[in-house]
Amino acid sequence: MEQTGVDEVTKMEKDAAELWFTSLTAGVIVGIDKIIMLIALIVYRIGWWATIYCQQILLGMLTIFGPIQWAFSLLPKWEGAWAKWLIRYLTVHFYGAMLYFVGFYVLLLFDIVLCIQVENLTAITASEQTMAAYLQNSFFSAGYLMAASIVALKCLNLVPDLAAWMIPEGDTAFSTRNFGEGVAQQAKMTATGGIGSMMR
Repeated sequence: MEQTGVDEVTKMEKDAAELWFTSLTAGVIVGIDKIIMLIALIVYRIGWWATIYCQQILLGMLTIFGPIQWAFSLLPKWEGAWAKWLIRYLTVHFYGAMLYFVGFYVLLLFDIVLCIQVENLTAITASEQTMAAYLQNSFFSAGYLMAASIVALKCLNLVPDLAAWMIPEGDTAFSTRNFGEGVAQQAKMTATGGIGSMMR
């Protein structure tokens, strides 16, 4: 009888040790999962706020140096400077619209990844078998979020290019520049004619 009792106690100790190790492993893996999730969200926020901050810096610079660009356009060498400034100003203003457009699809991607996380967290409460399955896949679910954040950061880096596509470039830009040069040339001729008539 005593030997049987010792065996039962030993079995209970082994079961307790296994459960302790399982709970410790679960806690560590879930903790790593949440740390990766936090890093992924921080990476996404950095890309989002950096794009907005750079837009404000560029708008400030363009606003400050805009009158200088318009003054340079009176000189023959820089007759199209005002057109270039206007294109840049409009392009930077489109950052907000493109950021909203890209952000919609980025958040859709995050929605898919977070739905995977919710399914895994719901499955962990069902049984011990599903808990073991979650422990095997939790790192990969956090990895999905990290991958989504990297994709989001890459998409946010495309915002300036998308904004530049909204403004005509190439031949249209040259025609805009030629139009600007023509307007500047006409203004110079008018000013020269006005000064010449005043001198007479």
